[in-house]
Amino acid sequence: MKHIKFIFISLLLSTNANAIIIGFDDLEYSDNLVHTVGGVYTQDGFNIFTDISPEFSWSFYGSSNSNYAGSAGIFTNGGTGTGGYIYYRESPGADTEYFNISSVDIARAYMDNYASFSVTFYGQFYDGRPNVSQTFFIDGSSNTFETFYFNEEFKGIMQLFWYSGGNPQAQFDNFNVSVVPIPAPIILFCSGLLGLIGFIKKNNAH
Repeated sequence: MKHIKFIFISLLLSTNANAIIIGFDDLEYSDNLVHTVGGVYTQDGFNIFTDISPEFSWSFYGSSNSNYAGSAGIFTNGGTGTGGYIYYRESPGADTEYFNISSVDIARAYMDNYASFSVTFYGQFYDGRPNVSQTFFIDGSSNTFETFYFNEEFKGIMQLFWYSGGNPQAQFDNFNVSVVPIPAPIILFCSGLLGLIGFIKKNNAH
């Protein structure tokens, strides 16, 4: 049965998926203020939660703020470190679905802190595969977003989460993600395969 599960996942990941850029374009404000989003930001079914502490929400800078890194990006305003997680649901209350992530833009949240730092991302699976991780190192001298690319292991994940301890905190933009589609032929094939296995097991029991 476990082998069938892995066959299903392999077929799933071999299908094409349309890229979605979570770019926070709706958060662009032409002022110098710090704005608050709340504990979750949602776009195209993807939910991005802050994971540092319940009292800290996602925030973003207006384009005239000295910490603005070239586009609107979210960061946790307060505390130390940066943490968050993403999962996808087609609609509220629906099951969490598989998705891929290929890249993300990262910058310092506070431009007066020139220390270099790192952010580690973790991809979670719920089909028996071990979690994967990847660490990105951010140059503290840069004051604009830099694009970082995930390796091939971050395909077909059910949840992405990340953490960077201490200061400076990071701000994020342009999560390049894609939902893994489940074509009808694959569903029918796997359903038939499972039915065949059940039939064989039943006959072998007699």
